[in-house]
Amino acid sequence: VQKMAERGIPVLSVCNGFQILVESGLLPGVLIKNESLNIMCEWTNHIVENNKTPFTNKLELNQKIPIQ
Repeated sequence: VQKMAERGIPVLSVCNGFQILVESGLLPGVLIKNESLNIMCEWTNHIVENNKTPFTNKLELNQKIPIQ
């Protein structure tokens, strides 16, 4: 994944994949321990703030998209 990202190939990762991207240094920041050790799976609404990416170019600005 790191080699692909270095070549400019878009990378989208959620859940454990997001953790891998952070821990590998592909994304900045750190993760904190989930104190309850429970997995949360809930629908959340996200607002499109940038529709000029490979992942959002078919969406409208300010469009609300539900993601689980």
